[in-house]
Amino acid sequence: MSSRLPELVDINGQWHIVHKGKTIQHHAEKVRADAALKVFRAKFKKAKPVKAPKPEQGKPAAEPTFDLPADAVDKSGPDLSILSGSVSKLIHAIAGGDHDEHIDELLAVERAGKNRKSAIRVLESRQG
Repeated sequence: MSSRLPELVDINGQWHIVHKGKTIQHHAEKVRADAALKVFRAKFKKAKPVKAPKPEQGKPAAEPTFDLPADAVDKSGPDLSILSGSVSKLIHAIAGGDHDEHIDELLAVERAGKNRKSAIRVLESRQG
């Protein structure tokens, strides 16, 4: 019963179609069981095992893409990532005064981007 294909087994006068030790179907008449067995075997022969895809060798990993080259980014400019979060995170980010020299630029970016009234009020309150 360790065959890869289903087999027909007579158990107490009933014809069982068995695969890997488990009954798939059973029939009282051998003719019907034979017909059903042919159908199951055809399905099992058509089904091919799924193979995991092989990792591609020799190809380098995809490089991350950026809008600007890394050397073109002005390191002394504002940290625009503080505008991508929530307004409460923006309040905490500018509370220490680390971004005060770039408040005007941050305000312009906020107005051109998300244009959140509460974020604009927070940034305007830090203007000075």
